[in-house]
Amino acid sequence: MVYPVYKLFRDNKASRLQKGIAVLYSITILFLLFRAVAALTTDIDMNLASTSIFNTWLFLLLYIVMLVGSTGFILLDKEKQDEKLLKAASFDGLTNILNRKTFIKRSSALISLYLRKQLRDYDLFGRYGGEEFAILLPGTDKKQVQEVAERLRGIIANSSVDTGLKINYTISVGYCSITPSQETTIDMLYKLCDQALYMAKAHGKNCCRKAAEV
Repeated sequence: MVYPVYKLFRDNKASRLQKGIAVLYSITILFLLFRAVAALTTDIDMNLASTSIFNTWLFLLLYIVMLVGSTGFILLDKEKQDEKLLKAASFDGLTNILNRKTFIKRSSALISLYLRKQLRDYDLFGRYGGEEFAILLPGTDKKQVQEVAERLRGIIANSSVDTGLKINYTISVGYCSITPSQETTIDMLYKLCDQALYMAKAHGKNCCRKAAEV
């Protein structure tokens, strides 16, 4: 019982369930040690047939350990199966690297992290859908918008995702700059930037294109 507890406490990747079982077994070990010392050094009756309070607590603890141990064994097995299912859902079985869905998910998270660091606190930044991100830069003129777009593109181009293999990636940026009026809507801005984005992709990607003047 001591060795499994030792291994669980030393394992930094142990789950909460594993840590909980280790704590319960540790309490049991301490109680058994106390009972052994008490039996050798005191006059307390430690016979198993004794009705002393120590035996009562011991049997209660052993019952809990048996109950939790049995249930815990099933839950630990479920944990392992869940890990296998998660790996099967996240990695390619042939190459053992991230599959397309997981790669897109993780790389999107990294891209958003890099981009967010380059923006001001009051700039609005979000995932608009699929692999597309949208940024609203209030109080920014045409020149500043172009500078921000190029800076973001350059930062992403110099970044990489480590999946066991180092993978570089790029973004295409479509942007527009307008003076808002009562007729201005987010839908209008999105359509303008979307048209510019397709222009950027058509020019070989990893570039920025400005939308037509409104």
